[in-house]
Formats: sequence, C-alpha cells, structure tokens
Amino acid sequence: MNVLLIHPKLTHGPVTDKDRKTLMAKLFTNPEMTLPAVAAAIPKKHKIRIIHENFEDIDYSDGYDLVGISCFTVFAPQVYEIADKFRNLGVPVVLGGYHPSALPEEAKHHADAVVIGEAEYSFSRLIEDLEKDKLQPLYRAEKPVKSEDIPPLRRDLLPFQTFTDGMRITRGCPYLCEFCSITYFFKHCYRKRPIKKVIEEIKSLSRKFVYIHDANLTVDLEYSKALFKAMIKEKIDKKWFANGNIYILGKDEEFLQLAKQSGCIGWTVGFESVSQQSLDGVKKKENKVEKYAEWIKTIRKHGMAINGLFMFGFDHDTPDVFDRTLEALNQWEIDAGEFNILTPLPGTPVFDKMEREGRILTKDWSKYTQTQVVFKPKNMTPKELYEGTRKVIKEFHTYDKMLKRWARLVKLSFTFSTITSMIAMDISRKIWYKRDFGI
Repeated sequence: MNVLLIHPKLTHGPVTDKDRKTLMAKLFTNPEMTLPAVAAAIPKKHKIRIIHENFEDIDYSDGYDLVGISCFTVFAPQVYEIADKFRNLGVPVVLGGYHPSALPEEAKHHADAVVIGEAEYSFSRLIEDLEKDKLQPLYRAEKPVKSEDIPPLRRDLLPFQTFTDGMRITRGCPYLCEFCSITYFFKHCYRKRPIKKVIEEIKSLSRKFVYIHDANLTVDLEYSKALFKAMIKEKIDKKWFANGNIYILGKDEEFLQLAKQSGCIGWTVGFESVSQQSLDGVKKKENKVEKYAEWIKTIRKHGMAINGLFMFGFDHDTPDVFDRTLEALNQWEIDAGEFNILTPLPGTPVFDKMEREGRILTKDWSKYTQTQVVFKPKNMTPKELYEGTRKVIKEFHTYDKMLKRWARLVKLSFTFSTITSMIAMDISRKIWYKRDFGI
C-alpha cells in the first residue's frame, strides 16, 4: 500500500511556507514529531512518504492508496481543503491529531476515517480494515499506548533537514491546566519510555542540539534524574533544551545539577501570568508569582537559560496585567519570551466553558493562532486584549532590550551553545511578531 502523510503548511509564526528554500526555514523550523511517529506505527511492508508543505508542494497525481493528515485547530480549514481534493480523486483520507480528536463529527465531513487520540494501536488496525475494504468512520484509541510500545520516530522519512533534532521521552501530562490540549488529548495518562530505549535513540541522533518536545520533563523527578545519570554515564555529547515546571526547577538543585551535567542548556517555562488569581483560575495553582524571581535566579545560577511563556486573556486578567507583566519582566531578566493571547481550543475545559457562556466570537479555526482574539474576555474588550498583548511584545522585543539580553548571557559566562540558541530564539520571535502583530 502506498501511504502519504501530510503536514499542512504553516501560515503564521517565525517560519511560514513563504520561507521555503531559505536559511530561516532550516534554522527556525521545529523538527517534525507527529508524522514520523505515525509512520512508525505503520507496518514496514507498506510504502510511506511524508510531505511537509512548508518544504514541498503536494502531488495530487501520485497514485496513493491512503492519505493521512495531522491537524491542529488552526490548520483545520486548509486540511479540510486538502482532504476534499484527495477524496474527489477517489483516494481515502484519514484525519487525526488534536482537532479531529476534539471534533470528530466535524472532521468526518472531510474524511473517510478519523483517528481519535493516539495513533499507534488504531492506525495499524485502520490499514488492515482498508485492505479488507472495511474501513470504519471512527477509530478511537481504546487504551493508552504502553510506554514500551512507543517506537522511535521514522526520521528516515523526513524530506527535509532542520538545524536541530527533536525527540520525545515521555508522553502526556498529569496536570490539569484548563487551557491546554495535551492533558485532554492523552486522557490524563502520563507515561515514561524505558531509559535504555531513550539512550539508544539519543545516540542515534545526528545533530548536536536536541529539543525535547515532552510537555513536561519535571513530572517524575526520580525518572528524569535516572535518565540524566544514564546520559552522563554514557557520555552523551548533546546539548538539549526541554519544558519544565518553574516551581520544581526552582527548588530541586540536585535535579538542576544533573540536568546541566547531562547537556541541558535551558528550559522553556510556562509562567503564564503575573496574576495569581488567573493562575488559580485555570488550575495552575502550583505556580507562585511571588516566588518566580527566586526560582529564576536558582535556575540561572546553574548555567541554564530560561525561555518564558506568557498568556493574556484569563478571566481574572484586567487591563493593568500588561504593565504589570512588563515590570516583572524587567525585574526577572529572563532570556527569551513568548507571549500569546488565550485561545480556547476545542476539547479543553476553557473552550467548553466559553461555549456554554456564549463567549466564543468565531469558529473560523484559521483565526485560532494565539495572536488573534476569538472570544469575549471578561474584564476587558477584545481590542484591549489584542493591543495590550501587542504592547508587551513590542516593548520586550525592542533591539536595545534584545542586545542587553544577549550581553547578559555573555556576562553570566553561559556556554556558546546556550548563547547562540537564545539569540536564535529571540530573533525568531522578533520575526514572528513582526508578521503577526506588525511590530
């Protein structure tokens, strides 16, 4: 069977389809994770091709027996268009990912089958049914994929090479942040791959820099510490960046020491808000705003950089949250920042709540970019939310402040890998926000 897997083109962010064949595409595109994982679940007797639209056009005349498309909410309109074209040619189409899993009845109108949830067990079953001409409309993950059954990614199928490598060590997240799709997609199930298999995969990676795409590498401290120790023992020569919880990173110095020794150069941290009420309101109570400065200092003391994530538009946010955020950023001196407008994604409690309250302003999924206001905020107007977010982004990414951040990295004697990675991150955000906010 001839199977095509498609990643739709990116139309916003630091890298879009317009950057094809440029150095930016190579430097700033994140390594593809989803489709190589799906491909790994397909029996090897089948021929598989992966297309990422940012790098190549889709060939609609290549005689495929099955087309699979991964779909985030923001991609839904263009994914449905692609799917309809293939179906009109008589090619069966299967849709999967966060959006079809949240809204399978919507996705069914544009697909012969919809995979709901994880694909490892259900996708191979789907292909067997297709071979027997018994394809079903829905394939729901009946049970979580066992950690030992999570195969290495089929990186050999990637048609393009990025500057960095990427991998996943754990899957899911046990926390209940109400705006996040990850917890609800994986049904609160958190799993850890066997350390031996993780080490084997890390060793196989060809690039020096690796971004670990796990939702949270600080969930199980004993597991992560054991992994770091194994990496140190095996003398893994990689520099890596990962996501972690600030309230754990800021308190466990043994964890930080081991992470650093194993090659960690920095952490992406979801601070989310400078309002404790807002954090409590979306079940992120463990984050303590009054402790942020202390925890940041502890992490940076160990020679690791911090990329901070912030979100505006929570129900407890008032118009003063933007100036308060800028004041905090000036005090904390984080090394890079990403600032998003709260986006109620289908399948999350935030979406369900706003739907019940009649606060969803549009279901044009192409606007669900985290840079547009698609709901009615409680304590400000949509324009105030947009302009306030734009103000924070503009002031944080002035050239003088960016240069100060880079100089500070040098002054703190961070490694060359850390400094260059954070500069690249800062520049990519500047490009992104110039495109999406016009700054």
